[in-house]
Formats: sequence, structure tokens, C-alpha cells
Amino acid sequence: SPDGKIEGVGRNNVKITGAWVWNKRFWCRNVVAGQKKFPEDCLKVNIDGSQVEFIRNKGKGDAIVYTIAN
Repeated sequence: SPDGKIEGVGRNNVKITGAWVWNKRFWCRNVVAGQKKFPEDCLKVNIDGSQVEFIRNKGKGDAIVYTIAN
């Protein structure tokens, strides 16, 4: 959400919570999925039309691409 909160439901109906901030040109987040806390990660974000690409480890890691739908 715009206020820096992350909330949702992941695979197998696992509750996801966390927080995010913009840090210079990276989208940094802390996430907890169920009982598992993931380490903070700062991701490079690329947007091309309806495609949004998140690249972990400040653009040096794995990429995930999402399609924005209406």
C-alpha cells in the first residue's frame, strides 16, 4: 500500500505482512510469510507498459515479472 505496508495472502493461503520503502532507486522490503521471516532485500524495479519486473539484490539477483491487469 502507499503507506509502506505489505499485506496479502501467498501460496497455500499463507498470510504475508511486512513493510517497504524507496531507498534511492531501489524498492526495499521486509516480509514475513506465515512464520517465516525473510531477510530485507532491495530490488531494482523496471516498468514497461503492463509489465513490472522486480530484480532482487539491487538488480544483481533473480528477476520476477508481473503483469498488471485491470
